[in-house]
Amino acid sequence: MLRATDSMKMISIGKNSNSSTQSSLKLVFSIDALEQGTHISQIFDIYNIVDIQFLLKQHEDNEIDYYISAKKVESASTSNLKIKIQRACGDTHTCHFTCRDHWSQWQSIGTGSSNDSKRYLDLYCTVSITSNRINEVTISLHEDKHLTDFQLSTTDGNVAVHKAVLAANSPVFKTMLSGEWKETTEGCLQVKGVTLRTLNHLKNYMYLGVMPDSECDIRSLLLVAHCYLIDSLKKECIINLAQSVTSENLYKLLEFSTLNRIPELTYAILEAVPKYIVKICQKKMKVPKANH
Repeated sequence: MLRATDSMKMISIGKNSNSSTQSSLKLVFSIDALEQGTHISQIFDIYNIVDIQFLLKQHEDNEIDYYISAKKVESASTSNLKIKIQRACGDTHTCHFTCRDHWSQWQSIGTGSSNDSKRYLDLYCTVSITSNRINEVTISLHEDKHLTDFQLSTTDGNVAVHKAVLAANSPVFKTMLSGEWKETTEGCLQVKGVTLRTLNHLKNYMYLGVMPDSECDIRSLLLVAHCYLIDSLKKECIINLAQSVTSENLYKLLEFSTLNRIPELTYAILEAVPKYIVKICQKKMKVPKANH
């Protein structure tokens, strides 16, 4: 049962800005001892940049799973916000995700234990926000229909792009467009094994830095990034997929990373998967716990 709680209070917040594009916010919360169950906190507005909210699951053994969700506020709608959450309460736990105009999925920030002799728990979080304002020039290029000079093609359609943008994003594209390749002469590259939807997502990322929401779309985009060595996109996809792990999709994602030979995704998943998901999977498969 999901219960709203007002027992989580923000004790302090300190802002440390290293540059015009990144802010590191140190938050300290005090949490009243909770009865067993799932509880959701109030919404905290962080400097009118992002709204964050916490979800806590307390189990019979007094272990607590911590989660966070975030969305950017309206005043930040023209910026791409990337958030790094680091919880320091015993073992440090870190998660990364892109902040959008709507609430993100709940992201695990680790586990902790309540103490019967101590009524309040202190939760220390560092929220690092990287802001890249969407440039009006790249928006204009993204919408341009007349000055494009290349096509990315698949079985269900074409996407018009600019060679300079392709070359700036991928060393593979840069090499191809700088030489006397068949694709360069014809002004078109057939991208095999993808849909027009994926090519449009690729264009959105290359021009605007915008990622799709669904796991399926991100997996398709990761394959393109892996093939064409678009490292920044590959990293973004891996972070998003690792943070989307549930007991239902854990094995599917591990299988995907293995079949497509993307070990970075495998490592990221194993590092990010919360303990409770492993426990659920063990129960489903009736895997006995290891004896130490």
